[in-house]
Amino acid sequence: MPFPFRSLLLPMLVFSIVAAAGSVTKLGLSDNDLHGIKGDHITPISSLKELHLNACGIQSDDIGSVFSIVAAAGSVTTLFLNDNDLHGIKGDHITPVSSLKELHLNACGLQSDDIGPVFSIVAAAGSVTTLFLKDNDLHCIKGDQITPVSTLKELHLYACGVKSDDIGPVFSIVGAAGSVLKLKLKDNDLHGIEGDHITPVSSLKKLLLCACGIQSDDIGSVFSIVSAAGSVMRLVLQDNDLHGIKADQITRVSSLEELLLVKCGIQSDDIGSVFSIVSAAGSVMRLALKENDLHGIKADQITRVSSLKELILAECGIQSNDIGSVFSIVAAAGSVMRLVLQDNDLHGVKADRITPVSSLTVLYLYACGLQRDDIGPVFSVVGAAGSVLKLNLKDNDLHGIEGDHITPVSPLKELLLCACGSIKRVWLKGNNLRGMRGNQITAVSSLKFLSLTDCGLQTDECRALAMSLESFFQVNRPGHTQTQGSELNALMGKTLCPNQFRPIELPG
Repeated sequence: MPFPFRSLLLPMLVFSIVAAAGSVTKLGLSDNDLHGIKGDHITPISSLKELHLNACGIQSDDIGSVFSIVAAAGSVTTLFLNDNDLHGIKGDHITPVSSLKELHLNACGLQSDDIGPVFSIVAAAGSVTTLFLKDNDLHCIKGDQITPVSTLKELHLYACGVKSDDIGPVFSIVGAAGSVLKLKLKDNDLHGIEGDHITPVSSLKKLLLCACGIQSDDIGSVFSIVSAAGSVMRLVLQDNDLHGIKADQITRVSSLEELLLVKCGIQSDDIGSVFSIVSAAGSVMRLALKENDLHGIKADQITRVSSLKELILAECGIQSNDIGSVFSIVAAAGSVMRLVLQDNDLHGVKADRITPVSSLTVLYLYACGLQRDDIGPVFSVVGAAGSVLKLNLKDNDLHGIEGDHITPVSPLKELLLCACGSIKRVWLKGNNLRGMRGNQITAVSSLKFLSLTDCGLQTDECRALAMSLESFFQVNRPGHTQTQGSELNALMGKTLCPNQFRPIELPG
């Protein structure tokens, strides 16, 4: 049960107590009756960073006093005013607060005609970079009389009743504000959205339209809006229903580099259209299709996307028998360098019908249910791909892994086996490790056997690396000042067994 502070006690008692405490960074006064609060006689609190005044009965005519208090406190960076009734708020008599960076006005009963005063307040405060307006009714919002806010970088309009016909005014507001980099319109109903009357916003780089009821037939309008905005680099369409998406009437967006279609109900038969859209957009470098059901995916009718460098297919229900199609798709796209297949079930993977992908240099197969008997096929897949430099196998159960039947992969330079079930034996035979240094070695407490046979290491590299390995395996024998022989033997073409040591002469 919160202590029932009255508005007149707050400046005289609470701030004095908190200041005397000396190190308080967060002060919560939620669920008190602070209507009529005054900003006089506030003791500065140099340590205070967050002030929570949620559900305090604060009304629109209290807002000036609230900012006076925050300014007097001296160092507050985040102010929460959620669940107060601020409808009819005015931007008069706002004290600048040079420290304030985040302002939360969620569920404050704000309506469309309050948006002008809200921006006046934010501008007057002087340093706010992030504004949250979640759970207010901003349907029929207008872009008139918006005060520029040169500091504002992020605007969050979650669940604000914004509808498809409000999208023009929203962009007018963002354009008038002048410096917004990120606009988030989560949980608004934008189905039927149109791309007309969109004000260019040269500052806007990130647009998030998450859970906005956008459907497959809206995708053309979405790209028209992004194109008209003029500078959006990242578009996030998470939690919309885009199954059946088509690539008709996609406007080119020369600024767009990242497209995230996460949890959008996309299925295997949509993949051709997705690549057609990405190609039509013209400059997308990173495509994320995380948490869509792509089992049974096929590589038919994949449009080449010369700009695409990274493809993320994490948590897509991809199984071992889909891997051939995945590589065919990547090859057809034409320029993908990084492929992420995290959190798919690839146990039982086979290397049949793997299309070479000359551009692919990084392959992530972490948390893919791989087991020790999959390691041979995995290397066969990597070898068939033809140019992979880095293979990440983190979070697979490879306990008991053996080195038999491993396909040589001459381009491979990095192999990550983090959290793979206490790996005890690692073979790196026949790889070009010229230039390898001891400071690249991460301690692996479980490792008992390491083979670096025929890896092209030179005498000077052997000396430095063997000394690092001596420390790595914690070999400290009184009277032995030479490098331990088994490490060096491994580097020069034999097998390293850390439990068998003998001193030898260094060559040269």
